[in-house]
Formats: sequence, structure tokens, C-alpha cells
Amino acid sequence: MMEEEKEIFTRQLSVVDSFLARRKNLILPGFDQEIIIDKVRKRLEGIKAVFGGDCLEGAIFNQNFSYDLYQKMMEVQRGRGKSLVQREIEMFVELLEELYKQNVPQKDLIHQVLCGAKAQAGLMFTLSKNGFWVIPPRTEEEIKKMDLHGVDFAAVNPQGVLFLIEVKSLYKTLHGGRPTENRSVRVQPISLTARTIAETLSLISRRGEHSYQKNLFSGRIRYVAFKIAVPTGGNSMDRYGRIVPKIEKLILNEFEKAKVKVWAG
Repeated sequence: MMEEEKEIFTRQLSVVDSFLARRKNLILPGFDQEIIIDKVRKRLEGIKAVFGGDCLEGAIFNQNFSYDLYQKMMEVQRGRGKSLVQREIEMFVELLEELYKQNVPQKDLIHQVLCGAKAQAGLMFTLSKNGFWVIPPRTEEEIKKMDLHGVDFAAVNPQGVLFLIEVKSLYKTLHGGRPTENRSVRVQPISLTARTIAETLSLISRRGEHSYQKNLFSGRIRYVAFKIAVPTGGNSMDRYGRIVPKIEKLILNEFEKAKVKVWAG
């Protein structure tokens, strides 16, 4: 390890240890705080794959992070009590926020990882609660075939239209040289290979029975492929990624007006 890398690691470790030491003394009824802290440390180890440039391991980390945030929102929506995973993901988000606030080396990359996960999780939750069937890649094989080829997750609306979605996060833009929170939703069409579309359809067909499958697979496949940039500032979503109603409305409008294509197969 080079001297510069040692310095980066030492500074980050100091912030992590200080943060977790403070959390260790919190009383969480029904939970072993040591177990939660251990899981947070292990999750933090996974972020090294993102920094190290390992595309597959980085994608696996990001997908798991966004999925756990999404599941947290779903559990809250269903009125369930807090699970171990909820407690862990909350603490992990707070730790990343602390690392960013303490201005550690690579803080911008840490912030990028956090905002990216929140953007995807928030978008999946928004679509799910508005009648879409959300299909994120969950296995390593699925991540290889979808995420690494430009599809962060898929979604199907009640009419059977397939949406192949790449998600980006928006935080601040410069106006007159001053950073300003971005609250716009930006959409841009993307081109996908026939193989990527076919493999995503195959994944969906094997994901288990769903009422939307009939409309999706009856006749020619109708689809939309686009990149959507979701604002992740404090006025657009909460700290765990739940999007505010005004931004949700902008997002849903983009899905409603999207130009549908027919897949030739």
C-alpha cells in the first residue's frame, strides 16, 4: 500500500470507528447492536470494489445497496416494524453521510455511491407504489446481463409495456458559479442490443408469475429504453431515498409520455 493510500485509509477508518463507537451505546430494543455494527462494517468493505474499478463487484454492491433501501421503503409502506436489515441500512446511510461531512478523501465518490443508490431505490419505490411491476437484477448472472449492459432495472406497467431503465442521480448544478440543488427530472433515450433486451425478457419470464406477464408477452413486445436522472437533494427525497410528491409527479409524467417502441425480436 502506498503512503497516500495509507493516509486515505487511516483517515476514513478514524471517522468510521468514531461513528460506530457512538452508535454502539444506543439502545435498540430487540436488536443486538454489535451484530448491526458488524454488518455495517462488512457492507463498508464492499464499497472498496466501487473505488477500485471492479465493474462487476461494484455493480453487485450498488445493486444490493439500492435494493435494501427499496425494501426498507416497502416495509415502511406496509406498516411493518423495523427489521435488522432496516436498522443496518439506516446506520450505513448515516455512516456514509458522516464520511462525506467529515471531508474524508474520496468523499465525492462516497457521496456519488450514496446518491446513486438512493436514486435507484427511490425510483423503484415510486414506480412500485404507482402500479408498476419492478424487476431489479438480484443474482450475479442477472447483474452481468442487465446492469453491465446499461439496464439498472426493468419495470412493467399494467398495460404490459416494458421499461428498461438506466438511473443516474442529480444533486447540484452551477448557476452563476454557485451550486444550486437540482430539482429537475431528465430523460434521455438509450440504445440497447437485441441480446440485452432478450435476456431481460428471459429473466422476467423466470421471475415468477405476475398478472402483468400476460399483457407483456401477448403479441409483440412493446418497450421503452431510457436513462433517467433523478434529483437526490434534500428537497427532492429524504435521507433514505423516498421521493417527495412533487418530484414523483414529474417522474410519472415522463413515464406516461415516453415513446413506446415495438421489439422486432
